[in-house]
Amino acid sequence: MTRPRMIVDIVSDIVCPWCYVGVKSFLASRDRLAGDFDILPRFRPYQLNPGLPTAGVDRHAFYARKFPDRERLAAAREAVQENARLSGFAFNPAAPAHLPNTVKAHQIIRLGHFSGVQEAAVLGVYRAFWDELRDIGDAQTLVSIASAAGIDEGLAAAALGSPEDAAMIEA
Repeated sequence: MTRPRMIVDIVSDIVCPWCYVGVKSFLASRDRLAGDFDILPRFRPYQLNPGLPTAGVDRHAFYARKFPDRERLAAAREAVQENARLSGFAFNPAAPAHLPNTVKAHQIIRLGHFSGVQEAAVLGVYRAFWDELRDIGDAQTLVSIASAAGIDEGLAAAALGSPEDAAMIEA
């Protein structure tokens, strides 16, 4: 008997803590439903901060300007942490000190789709940013993540150097 196929489009940005919780929650739900459905995720790019400089910015200063009420920011971070715990993992939404422009990260995720390893690429980029505190705006970092996900390093480097590829993400 063939299981019904379900394609789930996930529109997210790597630097969004709620998106990280959402992706991890989706994966846990998918695993629980694996016996009944063939669930295929497709990750789509979204930029929370599309106007960021290519080099990124200091995340703590950026958030201090964007969310001037420190108590509300602290409460929001606690809510994210609690939802992460309920989803079966822990992370610190305040930990990353650098807020990168995420176009390049989305280029690797898109390349992962066409290379058949999008989920591994997505999880690698999320892990690098949130858990390993790596700069996912850096091309060498992203080539390393892409390679670990199963993407050819030369292909990854070429995509990251392509203005046309970046324009597709921004569009």
